[in-house]
Amino acid sequence: MADSTAIAWQDVIRSKHSAFASRRCELVPRVDSERSFRPVFEALCRREYEYNHSRLLASLSFAYINAFAKAVDAVFRHDGPSTLGHLVFGGCFAVVQQKNAYEDALDRAQRNEARALSTSSYASIGSVSGFHLNPTGSQPQFITKRSLGKGFYGMVHEVHESSTGRVYARKQIYLGHRGSDTALALMHVVTRECDTMERLSHPHIIKMCFSFQEDDHYYIYMQPVADQDLRTYLGACVKHGYPESALRSIFQWFGCLLKALSFAHGRDIVHYDIKPANILVKAEGERLQIYLADFGMAKDFSEHSTGMTGRDNVRGTPIYRAPEVKPHAYHGPMSDIFSLGCVFSEMLTVCCQRSLEEYENYRYTPRDDSIAFRANLPRVQDWLGELEGAHEGAAFETTIHLTGRMIKEDPDRRRSAPDAVNLLKGTSGFRNLFCLECLSQG
Repeated sequence: MADSTAIAWQDVIRSKHSAFASRRCELVPRVDSERSFRPVFEALCRREYEYNHSRLLASLSFAYINAFAKAVDAVFRHDGPSTLGHLVFGGCFAVVQQKNAYEDALDRAQRNEARALSTSSYASIGSVSGFHLNPTGSQPQFITKRSLGKGFYGMVHEVHESSTGRVYARKQIYLGHRGSDTALALMHVVTRECDTMERLSHPHIIKMCFSFQEDDHYYIYMQPVADQDLRTYLGACVKHGYPESALRSIFQWFGCLLKALSFAHGRDIVHYDIKPANILVKAEGERLQIYLADFGMAKDFSEHSTGMTGRDNVRGTPIYRAPEVKPHAYHGPMSDIFSLGCVFSEMLTVCCQRSLEEYENYRYTPRDDSIAFRANLPRVQDWLGELEGAHEGAAFETTIHLTGRMIKEDPDRRRSAPDAVNLLKGTSGFRNLFCLECLSQG
C-alpha cells in the first residue's frame, strides 16, 4: 500500500513538472520551501517595482502547505527536484514570473489575505474571541472590497468574510521589520489603541471585533462599516439644498456624540483627534446612526494624578485643535470638548442652511493665514450669535449656547461632557437631540 502511494505521488509530481514544462515555465531548483520562496519573490517584486505587493504576499502564511509538503516528502523520501515542496513553491514562483499570470496571482493572493488566522501570532489584547467561524469550522477568508480611507497609523479597507458574509472595516498597519525600533514603537501604539477600544463598548463608538499581528503587519477588524464620514455628509447637505430629513438627523447627533464622549471620558480616555472625518455615519434601516471613530491617538489619562497629559509632540488635526494643546503643555479631556464644540458649530451652520465655505471665510484670519477655530475665537462666537433664532425651540437655542461654552479659550470655562449631556436633557424638546437608543438608556 505504501509503495503504491509513493508511486502515485511520484506520478503526480512528474506529470505536474511536465505540465509546467509544456507551458515554458521553468521551476527554479532552489525554490522548494516557504523559506526559499520568500526571498526570490521579494527580489522579483523589487525588479518589477511592486513594493506593496511584495509586503502583501510576504505576509501570507504558507504554514499548512509547507508543513504538508515537508511531511509528504519525508514519509516517501522524495529527492530533489522531484519533491512536493519544489513543485508547490517552485511552481508558485514560476507562475508569478510569467507576465500574463502575474496580476492574476497577485489578485488571488489579495482575495485570500489573512487566510490562516490560527497560525498568526495573536496579541493578548483584542483577541479573536469575538469572531465566530463559519459553520464548517474552516478558517475565515477575507475579501477586500474597497478603500475606506487612511487613519493616523494605517490604511482602512472594507473586507467581507466569504463564508459568513460578515463585513468589517479593517485597519492595516505596516510595522516595519520585526524587532526594529520602528516596529516596537508602532506595536506600542497599536497595543494602546486596541486596549482603548476594548474598553469602549458604546452604541455610538466604533467597535473592535478582533485584532492580530501577522509578520510585519497588524490588523484591527471593526464594525460597523460606515457609509460616509460627517464631513462628507455635511457637504452633501449643502450640495443638495439642505433636505429637511437630512437636517433632522443632524439634530439627533448632538446628544449622541456627547454621550459617546462622556462614556469615553468616564473611562479616563481622551480621544485627541475629534473632527468630522473621525465621526462616521451609517444608514441602519430608516435612520442614520453616528459613530465616534479612530482612537489611534487616544490616551488613558488616569495614569496622571492631574487628570491631564503632557506631550512633547502636538497631536490632533490643527483646525480643530484646542488652544492649550502645545508642545510640553498639559491638556486633558477638555481638549476633546473644544474639538467637539468646533464640530458642533459646523453642524449648526448646516442646520441653519449656511455653507461651511461661508463659515470658513468668516473666521479666516489673514495675519495667520488660518481657518483654525482657535486662531479667531471671537469671530467664531460672533458666527454662533448670528445663528441664534434660525430655528424655533429651546433645544436649538440651548445647543447653540452649549457650543459657545464648549469652545471657550479657557479650558476651565468649558462644560464637561457629562454636564453637557445633562444640560441638553434638561431643556424642553430634548428628545429631538438624542436617538431612541440614547433616550432609552436614560
